[in-house]
Amino acid sequence: MLGAFSDRSVTPNGDGSRLVRATPSGGFFAIAVAAAPLSLTGC
Repeated sequence: MLGAFSDRSVTPNGDGSRLVRATPSGGFFAIAVAAAPLSLTGC
């Protein structure tokens, strides 16, 4: 997260996903979302 925010939290879920909550406090505010790195295993 980047910019002016007054509160944020990240809650992990059982399926590996995450819920992100943020409260903007004014000014520029951005959230970037990207996939988690893959955990590669052998065949």
